[in-house]
Amino acid sequence: QLTGTGKTVSGTVPNLTVTGTVTASGPTTVNGSLTVSGSTANLNLGTKTVTVSGSFSTVSGGRLTMQSLLDVLTVTGAATFQGGDETGLLTNGVLSVGGNFTQTFFSVPTSFVASTAHKVVLNGPGAQVVNFGSPGAGSSRFQDLEVATATGSASLSSAAHASGNFTLTSGTLSGVGTLTVVGNVTKATGTTLSVAGLSVGGTL
Repeated sequence: QLTGTGKTVSGTVPNLTVTGTVTASGPTTVNGSLTVSGSTANLNLGTKTVTVSGSFSTVSGGRLTMQSLLDVLTVTGAATFQGGDETGLLTNGVLSVGGNFTQTFFSVPTSFVASTAHKVVLNGPGAQVVNFGSPGAGSSRFQDLEVATATGSASLSSAAHASGNFTLTSGTLSGVGTLTVVGNVTKATGTTLSVAGLSVGGTL
């Protein structure tokens, strides 16, 4: 557990809970789960790569900061956002998720607010479910979204909003939810897009 302010993390660590303000000072591998928990807790990737072999979550007001093109968070398992207000904190970098992606309206409707140049990549080997508790342009949303499930599939169990572009590189995106894309939709040959509803502001 990392507590206090101005702390750093790097190297290989076991299950990790961040309850203070922590910045990655080098490439970091978490062999297990990574949790950011507490009203003052913040994990800043700091231009580094953080790899998590298990699940990642923000809870009880905890927040994630990704503001550099070099920020990379790779999560083998599920990613769950039910922490604090992420407005202005997820502006760049790439979040890759191999398991389910969940945003929960636990205390605020803005527990996952990506903007500017941030991208989420769903690239798990099996079935992945995307669920937003408070989706929308003014609530929780993706910026750019890519589905690259070469041997698996992704599905929406709720509505989802992408303020940027959506790319279906490989695999399938299906589900009962409506996907709203403010920008463009790019669909590679051989992929399947079969969501319940699709709203596109740019080109398809």
